[in-house]
Amino acid sequence: SASMRGGYLNNLGWSVHAAIEAGTLPRRLPLLRRLFEGAAQAYATAGQPGGQANSLTNLGWAALRHGDLALARDALRRRDAVAPRGWDINSVFARLLSAELDRVEGRLAAAEAELSDIVASPGLDALAEPVWQALHGLARVAQARGDRAVALLRIRDALARVSAIGQRAELTAGRGRFFEARRALVDDALALLLAQGLVGEAFTVADGAQAQVMRAFEAEVRVDRLPPAARAEWQARLEAYLAARAAFEADGERGELLPAAQQASWRAQRAQASDDLARALDHAYAVLDEAAPADASADVPAAAVQAALRPGEALLLLTDHGGAAGAFLLTATAIQVAPAERDLLAPFAEALTGVTHLFVVAGPVPRAEWLASAGGAQGLAIRRFGVSLLPHAGFLLRRPAAPTGASLVVADPTGDLPAARSEARQVAARLPGASRVEGVAATREAVLAGLRGAAAFHFAGHGVQAPDAPWDAHLRLAQGQRLTLADLLTARPQVGTVVLSGCDTGRRLALGRHDRVGLAEGFLSAGASAVLATRRAIGDGEPAAFLDAFYAAGGATRPGPAFRQAALAREAAGDPSWRAFALIGFP
Repeated sequence: SASMRGGYLNNLGWSVHAAIEAGTLPRRLPLLRRLFEGAAQAYATAGQPGGQANSLTNLGWAALRHGDLALARDALRRRDAVAPRGWDINSVFARLLSAELDRVEGRLAAAEAELSDIVASPGLDALAEPVWQALHGLARVAQARGDRAVALLRIRDALARVSAIGQRAELTAGRGRFFEARRALVDDALALLLAQGLVGEAFTVADGAQAQVMRAFEAEVRVDRLPPAARAEWQARLEAYLAARAAFEADGERGELLPAAQQASWRAQRAQASDDLARALDHAYAVLDEAAPADASADVPAAAVQAALRPGEALLLLTDHGGAAGAFLLTATAIQVAPAERDLLAPFAEALTGVTHLFVVAGPVPRAEWLASAGGAQGLAIRRFGVSLLPHAGFLLRRPAAPTGASLVVADPTGDLPAARSEARQVAARLPGASRVEGVAATREAVLAGLRGAAAFHFAGHGVQAPDAPWDAHLRLAQGQRLTLADLLTARPQVGTVVLSGCDTGRRLALGRHDRVGLAEGFLSAGASAVLATRRAIGDGEPAAFLDAFYAAGGATRPGPAFRQAALAREAAGDPSWRAFALIGFP
């Protein structure tokens, strides 16, 4: 049908647009224009002005992102001819587009008026996406006028709204684009904060941007940890909220169509309905918060991160936000910031004196890859001190106690890696009392049972990372079963040191141009102390000598010093296999 064709073309247009934003496709505005124009025409044929207006709004945003302001204006004009602007969600995004065009074209007063109306609108609850986007727009207007103080106030308010949404957002297939859209806000926030010398606050903002991916994923799997009665209550309350929100949004379409005499009354009713909607969502989340409290912290202040550093430890946070900063270094007593350089450690040479272990938060690529390469920070720094990665600095506040249960060694669950079984026997000999599970016995149930409270977990098998499904990263187990990120975050087995001896088990796949997720982060979020995982494909049996040296040096209980000792020893012996590995977590 025409309606289905419109939906298909609209969704395809957004998929292409998301791929362009993520850097996986070149810029192709003519293609986007054909898709969104085709969607608008299909909806027009189907007699659905709402879908037609939505498609034209999408075309306007795509044109703006590609710098074609004339096309963006034309799309907005045609959109308004199809459906007058009310306060439904499509209308609000059209208002945001109009304001952004005004700002870019220098009509600051017009942009400010439109954005202020959105922020003050009774048609949007506090967690709505357009609210923080409008606040960000107001910050940019203030900055264009040279008013940094007002710009900073607006930026802080926008960041607070983003954090609130992050605590209440459910993960969806489109969440990668949701994250990506916030990067411009973080870029502007860092530039403003650093210009005013607010280095600690800038660090907190940069680290919060790194934290948001795992925080959102952890929020979703909390539902899987609910007991049946609580899950049913959560579902009922959430469905009541969603029904109320749908009615609330539908009512927004008629707002601007009411006579002037009824506008004040309608706005008052909308304001009350917005408050009721927010309370309904809080009512739903009260079940989740009580039965399955959140494990991930919100934005962690730099001072709290410093307080969590132990003697001899430092933390390096790498960013790629608009060139505002390349790296932050935190020690127990100071915070420094420096622009990106080829040697990211060089600007901090004096501050690193006396450091014995360096934590690195390395979200951006290629810097994360540079860090893990033999000639990069890991290869250079490991001669001076231990190095390990963290998903974000807030993990320092979650340093787990080391469990003392029997270690678990899993080998060759799929029956096609004979050298993995030899590796498992070698590793088990280094781990007194370890349980060894091989081949068809390595089922999901057996592995999860053995993981609980294990001092160490060694996996010699296949890790699977699919670029088109980053959340689906998993370890392949026997009988076609899998151990997934969701399994880990739901079960939270509280294992100690984890070694993933399989291809690409330490790779972090892209959700967007910036955000990454991987198996190692899943284990760490689930409560593991440290994860030793691979950054590339490895041959069956290739890392045996390095792993034996790692365990001989006490890797099960002291993974940081053991990794460094084994790496240096194998490098001296001419064995580069250690370079395939990276340590994630605590030493």
